[in-house]
Amino acid sequence: MSIGLYIVANEEFQEITRDDDFKTLDELLQAGYSKRELTELLKNMGIDAKEIASDEKVFYIDNSPNSLSFQIFKEDGETIDKYIDKNFKYCYEIFIEDLNSFYLDFSEYLKNYNFSYEIWKIREDLYEPENIKFLDSIDISRESLKMIVEDYSYAYPVVGRF
Repeated sequence: MSIGLYIVANEEFQEITRDDDFKTLDELLQAGYSKRELTELLKNMGIDAKEIASDEKVFYIDNSPNSLSFQIFKEDGETIDKYIDKNFKYCYEIFIEDLNSFYLDFSEYLKNYNFSYEIWKIREDLYEPENIKFLDSIDISRESLKMIVEDYSYAYPVVGRF
């Protein structure tokens, strides 16, 4: 089961992405990770550290204090196309990187936009249009975002209209 979080609008949002999900072991060492941490990280991914060259790039999660709490990027809308009103021009997918910081950071990000939009949380492998939970005309805040994201009825779509 895969849960997707999307935002749709007729105006554009600024994309926020991290383009360095892969770094070499040398780069990670220079960034402050210890050899022990890297060995453990690779072990958890099922990789023997002895089999990786120091200049080979590996996937990692940035947990530094300056890391992003979310990423938002334009996507074709194909995944939620069956749910959304076809009048929306733009669709963005939202990846939550750090849930603890996400609500404050994302609500502050959205306060920069003075147009209407919808935030959708859907189960990507199931289409349940008759069970959509609508949260209409709510102000953007940490609490309103939590109502969408932390709604634990995973089988049913939730949409917040702002």
